[in-house]
Order: sequence, then structure tokens, then C-alpha cells
Amino acid sequence: MTAQNVLTKVWRKPRWVMQNISTESMPLSLMLLLIFFTGVSTGLSQGSVRQLGGSIELSEKVINAFLFGGLGMLLLAPLYFVLLHFVCKRFFGGSGAFEYTRYAAVLAMVPSFFTVILGVLAILLFGDEAFTAETPVINDNFLLLAISALIGLLQMILSIWSIFIFLTTLSEAHQFSRWKSFFSLITTAFIIAVPVIIVSVILRMI
Repeated sequence: MTAQNVLTKVWRKPRWVMQNISTESMPLSLMLLLIFFTGVSTGLSQGSVRQLGGSIELSEKVINAFLFGGLGMLLLAPLYFVLLHFVCKRFFGGSGAFEYTRYAAVLAMVPSFFTVILGVLAILLFGDEAFTAETPVINDNFLLLAISALIGLLQMILSIWSIFIFLTTLSEAHQFSRWKSFFSLITTAFIIAVPVIIVSVILRMI
């Protein structure tokens, strides 16, 4: 199986892709690229960019999304893979090797490439309003409003598809049910969120 097979077939046959994946079909360069685009996709999302500050220029917001989102994800992804693998093995009886946990997570990132394309398209069409809750220009133009709604719908579909891929590939990697995959992801997210919330509360109290 080639890298092209991975990128095209994972949408419909994620379990089959996991069964046939190898270092040749998922080289390190491709994994890093998918991780980077996932970070950029997160950085371009409305909530993430708003946290960087609403007063900065549009170009700075985009650059920040690529830098803090893309590069940040490259730095944090290995830690996430280790934690996810630990949760799968320790709490849910997973039987897969760490390499396959990583493959499962990275395969779920394939839709992020198209999410980034949609995000860039939104920036080109809507400018600053792509990053704000108030969109007077879009609301006053039916065509822009329709395009904005379509982009939002497509992004939602890609997000759902990504979750479907993740649940399937992780269940195949560890030979357990999709429900265990789901609770593995929830548990991992909870473990990550707790210290973040604690630190946030402490910082607000200072």
C-alpha cells in the first residue's frame, strides 16, 4: 500500500488501512505534515484565533495560527500519543503497540488538510469576519451568508468524519470496540483538561 492509498482510502475504509499500514505507506514526513495541518486547522478555528487577541491584524492572526497552531501541534503531538497509548492499555485493555496508536491518531488527521483549505478560503472571502462572532458584512449579503454556511457545514462534516476515522482506527489498533475507543479519547481529553483548568484558575487568582 502506498501513501496515496492511505490518503484516499482512509475516508471509506479506515479499518482496512490500519490493517495494511506500514512505515512505507505512512512515512515520518507525511505524519509530520498531517500533524502540522491539524495544528493549523485548530489555530484557524474561530475560538482559537480569538484567544490570540482581537486587536491584531488579519495577517498576524493567520501567521499566529500557523506558528502557534502548526508548530505547537508538532511539539505536543508526541506527548498526546504517549498519553493516549497509556490510557488505551492501562484503562481499556488495549493490545496494540505504540506505533499503531500513533498511526490511528495520525490517520484521523487526514481531513484536517481540507479543513485548512476551507479556513483559508473563508479568510480570502470574509477577511476579519472569518475570525469574529459579529459578521455584519456577511449577514447583509445573501451570497456571502450562503457560502459561509456551506463552509461551516463542510467543516462540521470533516470534523465528524475525523472522529469516525479515529474511533475505527483506534479500535483496530487495540482490538477493542469503538465504544472503548470513544472512552479512551474522552479519558485522555479529561486527563489533559484537568491540569489546564487548574493552572488557569490559579493564574486568575494571582
